[in-house]
Amino acid sequence: MSDSSSPRPSHRLAVVSGYYPGRRLDSHINHSAYCRRHGIPFLDASYPTGDRRPHFRKLEVILDYLPHFDWLFWLDDDAYFTDFS
Repeated sequence: MSDSSSPRPSHRLAVVSGYYPGRRLDSHINHSAYCRRHGIPFLDASYPTGDRRPHFRKLEVILDYLPHFDWLFWLDDDAYFTDFS
């Protein structure tokens, strides 16, 4: 049963992606450009926090933003959008 007092997410979908220093791929630029083109919020998970490994930053972003969206689309740095239409 849903709580009717809970606010509805302001956007249905957001993309979570990021850049890790020392990696050779710049796919976060591709992900961000795709999101801008389609009006989709882009959640940057580029910088690690505390003493955790950088991989866990995406999980922190997901936990922080999940209440604000119906869906979060997590993209790894080896994935690219090739058709912007």
